[in-house]
Amino acid sequence: MGIRNGETYLASLHDDRQVIYEERHLDDVTHETGFSRTAQAVAQFYDFQSLPANVELMTFQTPDGDRAGMAFKEALSKDDLRSRAAAYAAWAEVTCGFMGRSPDYMNTLLTTLGTVSPLLAQVDPVLARRSRDLYLDARRRDLCYTHTFAEPFKVVPAHGDRPTPSCRVVAESSEGLVISGARSLATLAPFANMNFDLPGGAWYERQGTPYLCGFVTPVAASGLRWICRDKFTDVNDADSPLAGRFDEMDCVAIFEKCLIPWDHVYMFAPLSVETPGMEFVMAGLQHHVLIRSIAKVRFLLGLAHLTAESSRVNQFINIQERLGEIVFWLRTLEALAVAAVEDAYLEPVTNTYHPNPQVTEIAGVWCAQIFPKIIDHVLAIGGSRHMSTTQPGTIELLGDLAEQYLHGYGSDAAATAALFRLAWEVAGSTWGSRQGLYERFHFGDETLRKVNGYLRYDTSQAVAMVRRILSDAPGSDKVFPLPVAGKGAAG
Repeated sequence: MGIRNGETYLASLHDDRQVIYEERHLDDVTHETGFSRTAQAVAQFYDFQSLPANVELMTFQTPDGDRAGMAFKEALSKDDLRSRAAAYAAWAEVTCGFMGRSPDYMNTLLTTLGTVSPLLAQVDPVLARRSRDLYLDARRRDLCYTHTFAEPFKVVPAHGDRPTPSCRVVAESSEGLVISGARSLATLAPFANMNFDLPGGAWYERQGTPYLCGFVTPVAASGLRWICRDKFTDVNDADSPLAGRFDEMDCVAIFEKCLIPWDHVYMFAPLSVETPGMEFVMAGLQHHVLIRSIAKVRFLLGLAHLTAESSRVNQFINIQERLGEIVFWLRTLEALAVAAVEDAYLEPVTNTYHPNPQVTEIAGVWCAQIFPKIIDHVLAIGGSRHMSTTQPGTIELLGDLAEQYLHGYGSDAAATAALFRLAWEVAGSTWGSRQGLYERFHFGDETLRKVNGYLRYDTSQAVAMVRRILSDAPGSDKVFPLPVAGKGAAG
């Protein structure tokens, strides 16, 4: 089928999906106030990749002769990783990094899952084939995926108590698995075609043995409802320059005896069985986040610089230090992006390249740490100007008075108000707060990720360096004892 354009994508949203907002089912998210602009934003992605000038950048030719989005490209070389990163960066530049769940994000996950299917064959050849088929189907139809990954209101049980999962397999038959319960956090769900439920989402015991389940299902599947959070704005772009253009919308998925056909179950194995290749799936996702984050931090740097310049506080060293910190964080992300590809991992079974899992994990934690600090800098640099910005209509009403008292350095009153309205939307609005939560938690708790990074890290080379210095080397003509080959030596 090849790549879609925006019109084809929007047409795909006209189905039987059950999207619920304020006690009613939304008949058509492409025309619903507060939703339609997001549908148009996703459609713009498909139009962007279809532009003749962007086809080579954003797409590639498949072995079948069709063209597919670059996120669907399996990496047989580091150049393939570079091509994917360039496509991520091109779209992130359009959205200034604020579309966290653009279609290429989940498409990267499907691609990696399909790529590592030979590893999954070590667990179950049937599951491996399904994983590969799901990837090829998504690539062929150019699908837009959301994903669910957590229980929405999980309560940690008391010591010794057994947890009662909110989502579970309630039946198993020759047709497939039947799922009931709730899952979150389905970002972009009202605007997606398919949902990918990450492994472990649905609790199941088969003859007393707990099983790990992972599945995909159409957003419009029978027995599946999507419960929306509050929308953030119904106003136009001028009054709300970012939220008025785009709000990804986050949902809780409610499964009510929802049948998942076996060919949509990509993971079904005892919990005790190690699932190979999942670290590469996460690395692919985190690589996309890293590239997108570079665009977002660059935008925030520009925003902070302009607000400082407008108020002329950029002459003060404390403000320059804040701006300098943002520059350092941006340059660090850029360096991590280079390292993720140049130190890519060549998986020997599949003979495919993957962004370095350790580098991308570090980048993910780094992003979670720096975004709140950047927002704090934006607030501090703007100061009280964030609280005294007037509306565009008021500036027009005031006329010359506005130009006399409300202008900024080098900009008129209207441009100054627009700049600070944008800064407030990013740093102080409900839309901006949601952005902060997304960046902070969408890969899980920061502390646990740091702990896991330490526990998984091979410390042998670091320990060998310390032990070499502590070792006694009498009679040596070297000031420093030399490394022993294979025990911390260079190379």
